[in-house]
Amino acid sequence: MKIFLRFILFIPSLLLCQTEVKTYDAKESSNLIYENSKLNSDRNNRMIHQINLLTDSEFEFRSIPSISCLTWKEFNGTYKIKNDTIVFTDKYLIENPDMIFTSKTDQNAKLYRFNFRYDNKQNIEGREIEISFVYDFDSKLKDISKTYTINTDYTIEIPFDKVENRDELTSFKIILNPNTSWIIWNYFSVNEFANKKEQELPNIIDITFIAKPKKEKVTRKTTGIINENTILIISCSSKSNLKNYSDLILFEQNYNRTHYE
Repeated sequence: MKIFLRFILFIPSLLLCQTEVKTYDAKESSNLIYENSKLNSDRNNRMIHQINLLTDSEFEFRSIPSISCLTWKEFNGTYKIKNDTIVFTDKYLIENPDMIFTSKTDQNAKLYRFNFRYDNKQNIEGREIEISFVYDFDSKLKDISKTYTINTDYTIEIPFDKVENRDELTSFKIILNPNTSWIIWNYFSVNEFANKKEQELPNIIDITFIAKPKKEKVTRKTTGIINENTILIISCSSKSNLKNYSDLILFEQNYNRTHYE
């Protein structure tokens, strides 16, 4: 009898569990919900194209830009529903960049000057730097990479007439220690995208390498209204003590239930 009663009680609990993945696809609109309203730029945010409720407590946000599957990314976490309100919670790691740029334009200097330093003041004289010249996408020009050696005054100077197709130049890719297993790299640009020219690059560029970038675990909460057919995103927010430019997301306001066979 005890075994029978346990069996009778176990069946209803199974029926309460979600076994079907519920998928909600973004409906394009003019209303966008940003995680960080101060960085409301596509450059700093990933659009969430799809919301999947995997179980009765786990979700997946999918960013699937049409440009390339190499840019796709998923964000996973947990959710809770109370009445018609759904709250998604996920965590991600942010890390300060290991390369910081400042720049200015000197109209009298007919060259690019890169000034290097380490935040812990270590000696970088004689270090190798690979600089890639990145051109506007529409020009169809391939990036050109050259290796330079940092001078005794921690600089590298490149005259304008040594830069091919300078009128199409959109950014520099800087790589420290290019021929070793431990490298630091980043792009320098004043344009919205590294390969789309909107304005001329400054020619005096200060680069600080950070020996030990700070890290922080961030909790993000996204709130919406849910029914059987739609999810309406109301807000998305996260708090961090560090500057946060990575893994920020944004939403269309409406997501409609989609049934895939």
